[in-house]
Amino acid sequence: MVLVENKVNDRRDRQIQEAIDVRNWKQALSLCEKRLKKGEKSDHLSVLKARVLLSFPDSPRQRQGRDDINALLQRDPPITDVQAIVILEECLRQIEATDAEIGVIWERAVRLRPQDEELQTLWFSKNFEQRRWKGAQQASMSLQKNFPKARQYFFWAIVANYMAANIPTASDMDRRLFGGLAYKLVSKAASDVPADIDLKNTGRTLRSAEDVMLLLEVCKSQGKYQEALAVLDDPRTGIGSKIAGNSWDLVRGKLEILEASELWQEEWNYCLGLLQDARPANLQNTNRLPSSIFGAIGDDWRIWTGLFMAAGKLRTQENYRATEDIVRSYSSQAKVSRNAGLAMLRFYSQECATNAEKQDRLFESCENHFRDYSAKYVCFRDLEPYVGHLDSSRKARFLITTNACAKSASPKGDASEGAQVSWITSEINALKMDYHLVVSHDDNAYSRQLIDAFITSCLRLYKLSSPLGAKLPASERQPGDDACILAVMALIRLFKSGENTALLRGALLLELLLSRSKHNYDALLMLVRIYIYMGAGSLAMKHYAQLKVKNSQNATISWILYTRLSTIHPFPVDPHISFGQDKALCDPAYGLKVALEWQKGSEVQTSRGINQILHNGHYKTLVEALSFLDRSQQDLQKFINIIESRRIGRFTGSTSKEDYQDLLDQISPSVMDNRDEAVFPNCEAHDQPRFEEPLRCGPKPSRCWLRYQLQICRFLALVNKGPPLKEDHLADELGMDCDTTFNGCTVEENILSVLVERLQQGVFIIQVRETKGALPEQLLDYFRTVINEVDRWVCYMVERVETSLQDTTELAFALTARLETPGWRYLHSMFVDLESLQMIRFFLEDSVTRIRDSNMTDLKPYVKDAAPLKTKVLEAAASIRLAVTKLQKQLRGGGVVSELVEASIGHPENKKDSVALELRDLLGESWVEIKGADLLASWEDALDGVLRVKMT
Repeated sequence: MVLVENKVNDRRDRQIQEAIDVRNWKQALSLCEKRLKKGEKSDHLSVLKARVLLSFPDSPRQRQGRDDINALLQRDPPITDVQAIVILEECLRQIEATDAEIGVIWERAVRLRPQDEELQTLWFSKNFEQRRWKGAQQASMSLQKNFPKARQYFFWAIVANYMAANIPTASDMDRRLFGGLAYKLVSKAASDVPADIDLKNTGRTLRSAEDVMLLLEVCKSQGKYQEALAVLDDPRTGIGSKIAGNSWDLVRGKLEILEASELWQEEWNYCLGLLQDARPANLQNTNRLPSSIFGAIGDDWRIWTGLFMAAGKLRTQENYRATEDIVRSYSSQAKVSRNAGLAMLRFYSQECATNAEKQDRLFESCENHFRDYSAKYVCFRDLEPYVGHLDSSRKARFLITTNACAKSASPKGDASEGAQVSWITSEINALKMDYHLVVSHDDNAYSRQLIDAFITSCLRLYKLSSPLGAKLPASERQPGDDACILAVMALIRLFKSGENTALLRGALLLELLLSRSKHNYDALLMLVRIYIYMGAGSLAMKHYAQLKVKNSQNATISWILYTRLSTIHPFPVDPHISFGQDKALCDPAYGLKVALEWQKGSEVQTSRGINQILHNGHYKTLVEALSFLDRSQQDLQKFINIIESRRIGRFTGSTSKEDYQDLLDQISPSVMDNRDEAVFPNCEAHDQPRFEEPLRCGPKPSRCWLRYQLQICRFLALVNKGPPLKEDHLADELGMDCDTTFNGCTVEENILSVLVERLQQGVFIIQVRETKGALPEQLLDYFRTVINEVDRWVCYMVERVETSLQDTTELAFALTARLETPGWRYLHSMFVDLESLQMIRFFLEDSVTRIRDSNMTDLKPYVKDAAPLKTKVLEAAASIRLAVTKLQKQLRGGGVVSELVEASIGHPENKKDSVALELRDLLGESWVEIKGADLLASWEDALDGVLRVKMT
């Protein structure tokens, strides 16, 4: 009978839920009341009715729903039905109740039913999945208390307390309370480990290396370093114990603890012992096993860095000599152990600036390492951190050595392809050293002729390498690719000195490289950056798609293309130049959608994985995964991409409903910058900016940039042109540390932010008038000031654009003296000016509508002022279009492609330009013409985008 009754109730509940799903609130309420009138009294039905009432669009029903909810909350005995509590929590979140208030309904239910495991695990799971750590902490403590034999609940409590203590916004009291509880629980799990532990039946004790790593994390967060070291040295729980199983992760963890506690002598002794037992000479003695349980694995770079860090802190002669002895004892094994060679470099580079003996030792180590590894791709990366410590005379001698070493590797006669590849690699490493130590400096020591000679050498080497690597898979780099990349880097240096033609030449070289080595990641990144800087957005999108960026890579990589793309190329690529590719290559809005969906999907996938990790009991991995998810959810680039997507929608008039408001609602003051600048190749000297910095499209957007963009979102919501922000105060919190000079905004964006702030103030005045009646004279005067300032701003824009019609050199990118092109700065300026005019238009339309609808007699005089102001806005937009049309006509004139060809590879009769001669021989005139036509088409498409922005 009970089973039948449950089935009937389930069917009736489904009817109500179906009505709720289609937002038919009247039907849903009618179904609830019908059942209640028939005498059915259940917590689930009562809560369901309250939820329906709360969802009604009219205020009286909503108030009735709130009253019902308050009555249910105060009821004694409390609600214990699991489904009812879940719906009640949804209702409380709908009326924006605090987490503490929501926690009370679960606490009261658990207090009444302490042995209801389903109730308490659901309480924990809901909070855990939503990363509400205080709620998860409450639930986990209840579970571990009420079910003392369940090991997993005990460790859930440790993790939940640890996470609650490390919430960025947690108070000092919460950090001490929850952190102390986490430490208390995990230290008990360590102290209760028996000497003869059975790993299959350990109860509430540590039983794996992962559990010990979790203990280390908790101890580090609480500053309990001595206690952590005691656990690591304990025979029951330490590194060599049955639990830890000689985990190398725990060795690294011990080094972190020693460094955090500044126990430098202990760390030095520990690292020295590991390295002494890892020497290959010891391992070759078969009559004696090394005393270290790790053997050769002790030769780990983390151990070397720990040794050097500790020695540097101790600064005693005894430690210095012992450290030097262990380093030199490895020197004969440098070819066996690359770490040994790196250790020599690291050791002698420390404090060698004024020490002639150390300078000599470092110089000798650099020479030996280059000889040993010059035919390896890693050679330059190994040496780059240390060669800069050499003085100028030794740097010069080292360059002589590198060049001599490369020449000595030159293949003789019918050498194998492997020998030829080794020689090419050695030559490239020598050229990288030349670039790093000499070419990349801004001290004018390298003349223009010598830079040209360097570029020529790189191009000739690249040409020589072309026949090699034919049998390599398409995904592999070709042997000489880096020679071409070095030539491009040198060309970028010429561009920095004002030679814009060098940028065009660099782009063409990278196009050639990618025609032979289609998946060269470095070349693709560089070419995307160059094209976007030159204003060729369609070409940048084409090559960016070849990077195959997926999942969380969007947090680290997507900034390279999408930073300010909305103000460079917001419209889809013209079908005639869309390269016959898919939509992702041709439509920036779609590309951003894909990037955001990938990132959103990555977060969902990570969340699912986290739940699995939790139930599998891998608690240290769980903490790491949660940290990754926090970084992903608060990723600055994700929010930047959302802003860019919305800006594109405003320019293109897109009606897409996907505004990613759910992602934007995740924003908090703890936004994290995960953008990776190290993805670009870099051979610059240590005192120089990174290679890609001169090619950035304005300042790198920061938290302050995001704050200003959120201010625009808030303004658009006020004038009913965009969705409301969940919490307006976040925009102010993000800007608390903003520097007005270095705020990540361009000049145009700063002007726009000031304009929007003033327009927003005008909207607020109208809202005050709507709610409070007549305005005081002071606010009327201020509103008049707003209108007058807007009028002056529009007039200023018209004058500035008219000036640019006479002289485009201020913003246009001059490739040659005769050829001006729309670089990123030109396009950005035009689009932001149009965006500013859009904001003024939105303000005027909204203010006029509000004033008329509300019959605001004191503000009606300004309605008359709005009409001529609207006309001026349209005139300003027309002036922008006229300026763009003028530049477009210049690009469509005859001989532009020929001008691009001559700028790239020079005139055939000009024999003085050695770089142009090499380029002409390498690229070919007809191939350059094709690429020049593609570039020209991309510029025209970008300018068409400016003309397509509608202002009505």
